[in-house]
Amino acid sequence: MLLCLPPILLLVALMPQGRGFVIEVSDPTDTQPDLVQLAQSLNLTTCVEHLKAAGIDKTVNHEGPFTIFCPINDAFDRQADYPGSAGMKEKMLQHIGKGKVTSNMFENELTLKSLLPGRKIRVNVYTAGPFSTETVNGQAVLESDHLARNGVIHILYSVMDSVYPRPGTVVGELYQCCTGTTQLLSFVHLSGLYEVMDQTEPITLLAPSDAAWAKLGSAFLNHLDKNIPLLRQVLLSHVLQGTWYTVGLSRGDTIKTLAGSKVSVTKDKNGTVSYSGAVTSLADVAAGNGAIHIIEEVLLPKEIFKRWNA
Repeated sequence: MLLCLPPILLLVALMPQGRGFVIEVSDPTDTQPDLVQLAQSLNLTTCVEHLKAAGIDKTVNHEGPFTIFCPINDAFDRQADYPGSAGMKEKMLQHIGKGKVTSNMFENELTLKSLLPGRKIRVNVYTAGPFSTETVNGQAVLESDHLARNGVIHILYSVMDSVYPRPGTVVGELYQCCTGTTQLLSFVHLSGLYEVMDQTEPITLLAPSDAAWAKLGSAFLNHLDKNIPLLRQVLLSHVLQGTWYTVGLSRGDTIKTLAGSKVSVTKDKNGTVSYSGAVTSLADVAAGNGAIHIIEEVLLPKEIFKRWNA
């Protein structure tokens, strides 16, 4: 019969001459460093500095378990500019997930709660032929599964910079990240699609800027104001199924929209993505139910042109 024995002390059942024997069994986690010590030993020194500056190093060292997504040192020298984003303390809290999540648990669209209240961390796994790319809130994972006594560290190529003062969805976040999208928000409310975009998950919103809408001319915009079915069709042509970040996209990809149309992907030599010819001016805004990319053209599938000209 197999006995379940305590992990630390084991009392031997056989007691010759009335004497008992106590055998100390070492706990394997005793030999593992704490999370901050591990990050230091991995030369993630800038990540550690920011954890300490934010005052959260003691929490991640003595509590847990946690999953830390630590960017490499030079990632902090090339942080992306997201207007209106939160401070460094909030960003570092977003890099820490509750619980221990190792890479064998990674799957596309996996989410875990972060230490930043009301936020979650989204894992995506993108495949292209025999290759796969793992991202966390759009940032590429370089190394996985550095184990600590109270959790695990995964190493990121870049910082999760798209963090805003309040949590929001792909439409709710627009008020914070992207002030030049007032026409889009107006159309979303007019069409009755706000709840759809707010509650559907996961999705990616290709958000045309105000300048993009202006290119269509006032006559077409007035027509959209009056033709709600057509407006809904136009808006849903900008909502992709699934969460799509730049790192996971390849030239030639085609992605289906909620309108049933397809968007084609191209990338220039600098890595800037265009969707069916519409270039991104702000990419990879992380939202609660997916991601946002600001584009500088409105996507109008051929069938929409036919309805407009009919």
